[in-house]
Amino acid sequence: NPDLDCMFMVEDLQWIDTPSLSLLFELIKCDVPGCRFVFVTRPLRMGISREHKRQESIEKTIEEMISMKSCEHINIGNLNYEDAKELITEVIRTNENEIVQVDKELIDNVWKRTKGHPLHLVLLMEWMKQNRLVVAGSDDNMFMFSGKKGLTIEKVVSHIPVDLVHNIRHRVDNIPGEPYRLLKLAAIVGVRFSQRVLEKVWEIEYGSAEIENLSHDFDILHEHGMIMPANDKINADGIFSVKVKPFLKSRMARLMNDADVWEFQAGIYRDVVLKCIPTRRLQELTLTVEQARLDLTCISKML
Repeated sequence: NPDLDCMFMVEDLQWIDTPSLSLLFELIKCDVPGCRFVFVTRPLRMGISREHKRQESIEKTIEEMISMKSCEHINIGNLNYEDAKELITEVIRTNENEIVQVDKELIDNVWKRTKGHPLHLVLLMEWMKQNRLVVAGSDDNMFMFSGKKGLTIEKVVSHIPVDLVHNIRHRVDNIPGEPYRLLKLAAIVGVRFSQRVLEKVWEIEYGSAEIENLSHDFDILHEHGMIMPANDKINADGIFSVKVKPFLKSRMARLMNDADVWEFQAGIYRDVVLKCIPTRRLQELTLTVEQARLDLTCISKML
């Protein structure tokens, strides 16, 4: 752009500190001609910061900044349903002028499996196209799951593209030691997990002295795009693999939801992390997770 003299690219804006944010805001308000700002963020940690009022102030300032005409905002979080639907359509389309509609059942299943993770969605849809698992129906513009060879759509979308595994594995391998250990424990607990449960598992496995740094480790995993704050609280059902009385499940859920609740950025991340754990070690850590849950149940009895 010949009219653009300078561009500021600010990545991971969600981690900015207050003084840096104030400086950046003042710079933007100067409205220098030919100067443009591009902000790249993951979803903000709304509602779970220990400094909640400060966090709200930062989020409000960021929202005000990205609404200014000299600023562009790129959110690299997962796609919502409508954006995922549009991307699925684009992958299926063979040329830009082609009119394409996609069967709702196909969209729903791909969306449910990928949780809107862009790379997972694209690689999965390309694999389905290459294997002729997506075909045009009686209406040539409507594409749907072919159902060939007796396969179900649920089984097909569970396919894990090799390129995606390599991509995630590379990212996992770049996570430093302690957060990496925490990530493996989180994968064993589930797609969604309470920080309180992870702290208890960590205490059993590594000792109580190591717990102090865990909050920082969770932030590191969030910064690496592995986990994110969960929108929903943990349900009382499915907490245990063994039979537990309903009132204890309810108390246990309340105890866990008092702490931060996290979830993997996408289910595929958990699948890949689990594959990184040797079978024997996986069995040992699974027992540790059960022990932590039972210990927390004893605590919930005293509530």
